[in-house]
Amino acid sequence: MAEELGEIIDLDAQVIGPRGQTAQYDDALIALIRKAYKAGKVARIDGGKYTVVRAEYESKDKYDNAKQAVGAEIRKHAYRVIAEDGLAGKPSINWDPEGRPQVSLKG
Repeated sequence: MAEELGEIIDLDAQVIGPRGQTAQYDDALIALIRKAYKAGKVARIDGGKYTVVRAEYESKDKYDNAKQAVGAEIRKHAYRVIAEDGLAGKPSINWDPEGRPQVSLKG
């Protein structure tokens, strides 16, 4: 015989928890991206948690995963600037040889 998995309850007895976390933003990163976008230039992010240096990772997979995670964080900030400032386009991220991301507004 199958073990019971749950129970049937009334609709008004449902308890709904909060959905996900509230996004956190780095004000300095927002300001840098906004300044670059307004000037039509590229924001090169120097140092800190946004730099991904190949020598710091034991495998290419871990390095690539770190770049993807940092890239996603930067894109989140860039899309916020795009939305708040009513800009058209999407963020483009390129990495220099020293592991610094370079963010620009594409098309």
